Amino acid sequence: MRRLHEETSLEVHGSNNVVEPILLSQHHDGPILRGFHGASQYRRVRTNKFTLSVSSGNNCVLLDGCVPAIVKNILKTGKGIVMICAKFESVQDAFVIPLPSSRLNIYHVAGMQDDLFIVSFSDIVHKCICWPLFVHDSLVVDNETFLILPLLH
Repeated sequence: MRRLHEETSLEVHGSNNVVEPILLSQHHDGPILRGFHGASQYRRVRTNKFTLSVSSGNNCVLLDGCVPAIVKNILKTGKGIVMICAKFESVQDAFVIPLPSSRLNIYHVAGMQDDLFIVSFSDIVHKCICWPLFVHDSLVVDNETFLILPLLH
């Protein structure tokens, strides 16, 4: 709650210079959807605020519309940078007291959909961390259930 209050009351006195994203580590082995076969593929994209990757641990994003997703490939097309992403099967609030966690962009997610979709790089709202959760009453990590937390950037 304090971070939200700080964010709304914070005055940023930085430059308005927007640095174009930098694409790094070109490759040729990622998933490609129909209509994008001529696009260049990259493993990472870096901005002045964050770096995204197709590697696990650095590939979770929150998209416009509060949709958590996992980046599977990064493409450069004639129209700009797009990402091939996968959605989760189940997206729920991680907690509801003192307020629904979705108000803080925190989600409890499970399962990964097989269908991939294209999203514009400009549709990223937050880079997130995707933490695996433990199986109830054990020390075993469940590789299907995660907690999505936005990173401050």
